[in-house]
Amino acid sequence: MFLQRLSLVCVIAVAAAIALVAGPRIMAGLELAESQDTLRRIRGSEQVNYGAIFEAIDTRRAAAARDPGPRAQAELGELLLTLAALDDPRAQELRPQLAEEAMAATRAALVKSPTQPFAWTRYTQALALKTELERAQGAAQAGTVAAVDGPLSMAIVTGPWQASLVPTRVEMGLYFWYRLSDFTRRLVAGQIFIAARQDPVALAAVTRRQNALREVMAILLAEDDLLQEFTRTYYYTQSIDAEQRGLGQQQGQ
Repeated sequence: MFLQRLSLVCVIAVAAAIALVAGPRIMAGLELAESQDTLRRIRGSEQVNYGAIFEAIDTRRAAAARDPGPRAQAELGELLLTLAALDDPRAQELRPQLAEEAMAATRAALVKSPTQPFAWTRYTQALALKTELERAQGAAQAGTVAAVDGPLSMAIVTGPWQASLVPTRVEMGLYFWYRLSDFTRRLVAGQIFIAARQDPVALAAVTRRQNALREVMAILLAEDDLLQEFTRTYYYTQSIDAEQRGLGQQQGQ
């Protein structure tokens, strides 16, 4: 009888210990699941409003407080950057704060899991946003610009073939092109070749936004077929964009 009671006490103690350790993770997982649809829609390039993103951010903050693992922190950084990019006056007012918090969240994720290309890419985006805000105020810090080089190279090295991240890394590379080390420029050039093969339309859009046609064409000169395909895509999509803008202006009159 004594041994049975002792076994029962041991079982209860072990169960309590497991609940104590796993409980916060279970609660964090439930909280993450509540806003997973918002994140899925964002990653699917769907339109998501300010309120839904803000609610998802609050959920990720709560989850990260319960279980500060890399997933909640990385997703929090992604959501903060998405909100910062939103064309909404409320989001624009919060951009400096969002950039700083996104940097902190993605940095925390990388401390826990330093080989995440996704987190490295979001961390570099946060640095780029901070630099852009500083430039808009006429106070760009050389240290912030220089700090992009290492994270951008890590974002590429840890996952060079991840298709969903390639256009973003190319865009950041072109944005900072003349401030990057030769090593990181070579990595970005490799991403440009990958983008030219995987998604020339996305590469054309990034090149146009960064006004970097000369730089991209100079890189693609090494492969004539890719250069010709990219050039056709670039000018074709440019004409489509111009046509759509013209239609938009006519409808607005």
